[in-house]
Amino acid sequence: MVAAMRRELISGRYIQADETPVDVQTREGQGKNHQAYLWQYSRPGGSAVFDFRLGRGRDGPRRFLGQFEGILQTDGYRLMTRLVGQEWYMPLVGLMQEDSFSKQCS
Repeated sequence: MVAAMRRELISGRYIQADETPVDVQTREGQGKNHQAYLWQYSRPGGSAVFDFRLGRGRDGPRRFLGQFEGILQTDGYRLMTRLVGQEWYMPLVGLMQEDSFSKQCS
């Protein structure tokens, strides 16, 4: 189900992406929490797909987004800027009102 939702999202031309820190316990931490990240990918009116990663590095978004060639809207986190600027050919847009942008992408 998640793979099908991801394919449907990637096949479009606009994705919103954001990461949220979550505390997890690992065997190596012995009672201490490790900060992991839950990445969210979606578009207005569509499904949201969540991708759990132990780190915040570029490998997670790179794997998830794959060959996506549309518009990627983020909060300006530097990792995403580096992904777009150095390796991917897609515009990066900052935060804006969802309603006005949704109408432009419809």
